[in-house]
Amino acid sequence: MRIVAGEFGGRVLTVPRHELRPTTERVREAVMSMLGPYVPGALVLDVFAGSGAYGFEALSRGAAKVVFVELDAGSCKTLEQNARTLKVEGRVTIHRGAAQRWLPKLTDRFDLLFCDPPYDLDEAAPLLEALAALATPTAHLLYEARAGATLPVRAGRFGRSALRSYGTAQVAVYADDEAASDGPPYT
Repeated sequence: MRIVAGEFGGRVLTVPRHELRPTTERVREAVMSMLGPYVPGALVLDVFAGSGAYGFEALSRGAAKVVFVELDAGSCKTLEQNARTLKVEGRVTIHRGAAQRWLPKLTDRFDLLFCDPPYDLDEAAPLLEALAALATPTAHLLYEARAGATLPVRAGRFGRSALRSYGTAQVAVYADDEAASDGPPYT
């Protein structure tokens, strides 16, 4: 799996052997096209991180720091390896554990939040509520699900501002209603 663009564009990320559904380059490229203006200098949260594709892509495009949350020990080792390979260990924090347990413990407020849970996890609404509680007022939350999945229209103070499908994946972006209307449109 390659990083699509930015400082590390073209660099290959290691993927855990057991990772069943890594986010494709096509989906990440489309997501970063939508969220690109909000990435430089952002504090990023990547939940259900797997290989860290979303978070490392954001770092490559100028994010200040990424916090990863991942349950699987092998995936956490892969995250560490990818951080070493890209020489960004100082800009990465990795928390091993269940997202539902870790999110309430985090004290930072994030500008970009990526959540890419297993498609069979039926907890979009509570996860989005927990993410919204960790978001800055101008944050953007991205939730990836199976194409056709029913996703909430709201997450705390955030409304769903974009919904796109890419093959078997569906991506929803949530933003504060005022922040979304003040920023550039999603493309």
